[in-house]
Amino acid sequence: VSSTNCDPAIAEMSVIAAMSAAAQDGFVIESPLGGNKPLSLLFCFSGPSGTGKTTALNLAMHPIYEHERENQIACEQAHVDYESQAEIYDQRKKRLSTRLSKASESEVKGLEQELAALVENKPKPPKNYQRLLSNTTIEGLFKNYAESCYSPFITADEGRYAMTLLMNERAPMLCKLYDGDDLSISRASSKSYNISSPRLSGILMLQPEVLTDY
Repeated sequence: VSSTNCDPAIAEMSVIAAMSAAAQDGFVIESPLGGNKPLSLLFCFSGPSGTGKTTALNLAMHPIYEHERENQIACEQAHVDYESQAEIYDQRKKRLSTRLSKASESEVKGLEQELAALVENKPKPPKNYQRLLSNTTIEGLFKNYAESCYSPFITADEGRYAMTLLMNERAPMLCKLYDGDDLSISRASSKSYNISSPRLSGILMLQPEVLTDY
C-alpha cells in the first residue's frame, strides 16, 4: 500500500486477483448441488483516476508476468524444435513414399506398416503458454482456448471496452465460459471451436461513471 499510495482495498483486491490467476488451473469447486466446476473468478475495480488501480495490479501480478515471460521463451524454443522435427518427418515420409511406389510386391506390406507408424507419430505443434490476455475480444478468448495450454486470465483497464465485452450480444457465450460449461462453436465462414471445461478469470478496472452508465 505504501509503495502504491492506493486505497488498502485496491491493494488487497489486486493481490487476491493475482492469486486467482495463479490458482485457476489447479483447483475445482465442489457444488453443494453435486458435481465439480472449474475455478473461475472475476474481479472488478471501480475507482477514479489516480487511485492506483493499475500500479497496484502491476505490482501484485509481477511474479506472474515474469512466469509468463519465461514460458514464452520456452514456447519459442518448443516451436523451433517442432519445425526441425516436422522437417525430418516430411523428408522421411517422402523417402518412404518414393520407396513404396517402386517396391516389389513382397516389400509393399512392410513399407506400408513403416509409413503408417511414421504418420501415427507425426510431430504435433506445441501448445502456447499464454495465460494473460489484455483487453481481449471474444474471438481472442476462443483462439486462446484453442492454442494455449492455460486457461486465460483477462486484464482489462479500458472500462468501456470491458463492459462492452461483458454486455454485448455474445454475453451468454461468455457466461458459459465462466461457468465452465463445454462449448462447441460451429461456423461455416470462420474457425470453429470445441472448448472443454473452460476456466475464465480476470480483473476489470472501471471508472465510476462507466459503471453507472452500464
